[in-house]
Amino acid sequence: MRFRKIYALFLIGILLITIWRLNIFSVEKVVIYSYVDCVSEQDLKRGLDLLGKNPITLNVAKVKAELASKHLCIKDIDISYEFPRKLKIYVYGRKFFSKIVPLNQTNNLPDFEASSSSEAALLDWNFPLTLPSDMLIADETGFIFTSKQPNFPLPTLFLSENLILGKQINKRTFGLINQIFTEYLELEPMLGENNIVAKKYGNILLINSPVKVAFSLQRDVLRQFASLQLILQKAKIDSRVVEIVDLRFDKPVIEYQPKSSK
Repeated sequence: MRFRKIYALFLIGILLITIWRLNIFSVEKVVIYSYVDCVSEQDLKRGLDLLGKNPITLNVAKVKAELASKHLCIKDIDISYEFPRKLKIYVYGRKFFSKIVPLNQTNNLPDFEASSSSEAALLDWNFPLTLPSDMLIADETGFIFTSKQPNFPLPTLFLSENLILGKQINKRTFGLINQIFTEYLELEPMLGENNIVAKKYGNILLINSPVKVAFSLQRDVLRQFASLQLILQKAKIDSRVVEIVDLRFDKPVIEYQPKSSK
């Protein structure tokens, strides 16, 4: 019985060696299924030395890393082998989420945590003018992957950071900003603006719109939005126009337009 097992293993070994020598699985064709607009199929294939390679020893992780490093707009890659001798590569791109603009902030706003209208009055609502050449594009994770401007509106975010292609903005911080942008757009009919312009410094995010809103990046985002919604609903009932809402405090600070005298 033991001899038969050894003999079977020997035959399997001979078969594997024969297959290896004949190289019957070597790649003869590479097919790319591209789901990105930022790079052509020819550019994806360029530099990939895959023909004639044995898929058993192919370093898939290395191939993925090479493609992603050459083309920052690539988010994910799947590679599979199809008999006989075909390698299929699926390339998925990053999604446009926000325009990112460097902010030269000369006055650093303290991160006040006490409730005070005087502290809320220190907020700087000046937003600089920008040109398309100043803007980079980040995906929903905060990864900056292109300077190519899309032909549709995106939220614009000013950051007091060194911004370059390939940079990953702090994931926790950008996750909160992503959540704020998403919730803000759902309130758009009440706010009267669907093109978000925001700036961050410290732990504060200011959104410039017909209703200017200050968010704390240290407090629960959903609670801040619940407060904002109640404020807007009450203002509508009272026929008052809200100008500024500062949500950084337990009791939000609200500024209204003066009531017109009849």
